[in-house]
Amino acid sequence: MELSEQTLTFVVSIAIGALLGTLFDFYRVVYGRVKPRAVFTSLGDFIYWIAATVIIFAGLVASNWGELRAYVFIGLLGGAIIYFRLLSRYVTAVFIRVMTMLIWTVGWTGRTLNLVFFKPIVWLLTSFMKPLIFTKRKTAAWCRMRFIRPPEDEDNIPPKL
Repeated sequence: MELSEQTLTFVVSIAIGALLGTLFDFYRVVYGRVKPRAVFTSLGDFIYWIAATVIIFAGLVASNWGELRAYVFIGLLGGAIIYFRLLSRYVTAVFIRVMTMLIWTVGWTGRTLNLVFFKPIVWLLTSFMKPLIFTKRKTAAWCRMRFIRPPEDEDNIPPKL
């Protein structure tokens, strides 16, 4: 393998390490907002590592046909360290703001749909049902007054077989 190919693979592994750091920060922000149970935390960790493995594999296949060398591991670790030292704080702040805006947008959309769509439908249905409920109550009261049940006489109960 030529030096230029090795340099390209090293640079790609540094970029992959930084990308995995970014992905980890995104996972951390989502985890902090959602606060899942332990089972889902384990599942999320598993999914992160599967995604990391796929990203590393794809990057290595694209850069050097998947050959593993010591400088690939050094590049991955170096890329992650550079990312966490220089960029993590800013990227995490952006992720938090985007997540906050997304949550606000979803809440606003839900409230707007409720106010514009669901509340008028509920109001129409309840307005339509009020005369029916009134009629049902009056009819039930009239039937209770007209059709009085006879008192139960225990002497006339047939014996059980």
